Amino acid sequence: MVHAPSIGLLLLLAAPAFGQTIEREVRYDLARITIDDGLPQGMVQDILQDRQGYLWFTTKDGLARSDGYAFTIFQHDPEDPASIAGNHSDLLYEDRNGGLWIAVFGEGLDRYDPRTRRFEHVHFPAGTPREAYLDVDRIREGPQGRIWFTSVGEYLSVVDPRDPE
Repeated sequence: MVHAPSIGLLLLLAAPAFGQTIEREVRYDLARITIDDGLPQGMVQDILQDRQGYLWFTTKDGLARSDGYAFTIFQHDPEDPASIAGNHSDLLYEDRNGGLWIAVFGEGLDRYDPRTRRFEHVHFPAGTPREAYLDVDRIREGPQGRIWFTSVGEYLSVVDPRDPE
């Protein structure tokens, strides 16, 4: 025989389950950003937010930086050795000192210094196969601050930012 207090307790404990609602679907407002908004090209390869809050976008026709209001475009200028090495950028990585490393397709690796607003190209020793830097596909920083990167050609390379040569 079931006692009335036991049934009452069971109903009291089960009552919240009857009041549960099905989880609501979360909907986000999406805005499409295009060349009309300032991107240099419509296909974005990578996105990074740096420690200063800027958003960086790699494209096949330049590197773009956004402050949330406007874009600044960085493109190769053959007359300026401090410009980015090429327009087709693929990958971004920010190091512990705020330097931005950019994989530039067919050119290798560049470092952007936000303090000087200049790009430095990583030079490889004579005899280095182009496959070692032609298409960089991963960039990471090691515990000593050296920058490690791999390329599609299955090469692993390391650069010490304190000695970019």
